[in-house]
Amino acid sequence: MKFYFSFLLITFLLFPFLSTYGQVSSQEYEGLVAFYKATGGDNWTDKSNWDITQNPSENTVNDSWKGIGIKDGHVISIFLDDNNLVGSIPDEIEKLSYLSFEFYLSDNKINTVSPKIGMLNKLESLNLNGNEIEKLPKEIQNLSSLVSISLSSNKMTEIPSFIFEMTNLTDLSFAKNELAILPKEIAKLENLIGLYLYNNNLETLPTEIAQLSKLEDLDISNNKLKEFSTELFLLENLLSLSVSRNQITELPNKIGNLTKLETLEIDDNKMSKLPKEIGLLTNLYILDIGRNQITELPNEIGNLTKLEIFIIDKNKINKLPQTLENLVLLESFYFSRNKLDQIPNYISLLPKLNTVFCSYNSFNFGDLEKIKKNPAIDIASSSYAPQKPYKVSQSLIKVKTEKTIKLTAPTKGTKNTYQWFRADSYKITEKGYTTIQHFEKIENATTSTLVLSSITKDTTAFYYCEVKNENFPDLILKSEPIRVEVIN
Repeated sequence: MKFYFSFLLITFLLFPFLSTYGQVSSQEYEGLVAFYKATGGDNWTDKSNWDITQNPSENTVNDSWKGIGIKDGHVISIFLDDNNLVGSIPDEIEKLSYLSFEFYLSDNKINTVSPKIGMLNKLESLNLNGNEIEKLPKEIQNLSSLVSISLSSNKMTEIPSFIFEMTNLTDLSFAKNELAILPKEIAKLENLIGLYLYNNNLETLPTEIAQLSKLEDLDISNNKLKEFSTELFLLENLLSLSVSRNQITELPNKIGNLTKLETLEIDDNKMSKLPKEIGLLTNLYILDIGRNQITELPNEIGNLTKLEIFIIDKNKINKLPQTLENLVLLESFYFSRNKLDQIPNYISLLPKLNTVFCSYNSFNFGDLEKIKKNPAIDIASSSYAPQKPYKVSQSLIKVKTEKTIKLTAPTKGTKNTYQWFRADSYKITEKGYTTIQHFEKIENATTSTLVLSSITKDTTAFYYCEVKNENFPDLILKSEPIRVEVIN
C-alpha cells in the first residue's frame, strides 16, 4: 500500500486552502515560463491559464494555472501528471525555490533533469514515474527535505549510489525499470517505510535489507526471485508484502514472524503448499495465493479472522477446510479454477461475504444454491460460470441392435431443467473444456433420463445433457458424455 503517495494526492485534491490567489515573484514566474518552454508547453494536453506573455513583475500567477499550487504568494507544488510534457526539466527550475509540497510529473516524456534541481532544498516529494529518464543528476542528493522519490517506469538500469546517502527518505520507488541488482547500501536508508521495486530483473535481495527496521510496505513482485530471502522475515514491522509473479517454490515457515502483516500477495509463483505458520498472521485482511500449484489449505487458515479478501484461484485445491467458517469478516472469496467439487455449507453463513468467484470447478446447481442462501452475496456481481462437466454413472454402454437402453445423467439442484443431445464427437480437455462436433438436440428429451429404443447401428454416438437453472442464468451445465456403441 503506497501510503505516502496516496496521502500526497488526497491532500492535494481535498485541501485547496493551501493555495491562495495572487502574483508570485518575478523569479518564480520566470522559472515557470522556462519550465513551460522546456517541456513543450504549447502541446500540453491541458495548459489552462498558463500565460507566459506577462511582464514578470506584474504576473497574475495563481492556483487557477493548471497543476500549480500557491501558498503565501509562492509556488509550493507542481502537479502535471499525464499531460504530454516532452523534453527536460531546465536549469531555471532553481528559481522555484519555494517548491516544497510536491513536484509531480508522472506519465509524461521527460528525458533529462537539470542538476539545478538540487537547489530545491524545501522539496519533500519528487515523482517522475513513467518518463524516459536514463540518468539522474547527483545533485538530487542535495534535496535535504526530500522524503519521497519515485522513478518507476523509466529506463534506469541501476539505482544511483547517491540515492543511498539520502537518509531522510521514507518512500523509494524504482519499479518498472531494468534493475538487476539491489545494492547492499540500501541499508543506509534506515528511515524507509515504503520500498517499491516491482517489475525489474532482481534475482536476489541483499542480506542488508534486514536492517530496514522501519519498513512497512515492500513490493518486489514481477522479478526473477526463486526463493524468499531469510532476511525478509526479520522485517517485523511490515504491513504489506508483495512477491507476486516470481519463481518462488516454497513459502518458509518463518513467514509466521511477520505478525503485523495486513496484506500478503504471493500469487503467480510455483508454490505447492502453505506452511501452518500462515495461521500466525492474524492481522491479515488481504491474502492472495492465486496462480500457484497449491493442493490443499492448512486448517490454520481459519485463524485469520480479520481476513476480508481471500484469493486462491488457479491452484489445484480439491477441498476447502471447515475452519474457513471462522472467517466471519470475509467479503470477497476467489476460488475459481481449482479442482473443487463441493461448496461447504458454511458459505451460506458467512455474514459479510458479498462476492464469490467460483467458476471453472466442478460445482453443480445444488452447490451454487448454498451461495444463494447467503443473503449478503450478490449473485449478479459474482462469477460462477462456466463449470466443468459433471460426472455420470456410466460413460460407456455397449448394446445390441433392437434392444432398449436407459441413459441417466442427474445432478443436484432444485430447479433444474434438462435437455439431451447427441454428438459424433465429445472431448474433455485436462482443464475441463469441452470440444463437441456435429451435435443435435434430441426432441422431447427433457428429463435426467433418456430412453433409447429399437437400437440400430446408427444409434452409435455420444449422448450428453445440458442442464439449466433459473436461479443461475449465466450457467449451462453439461454432463460428461455417455458413449453408446452398438454391437452385433
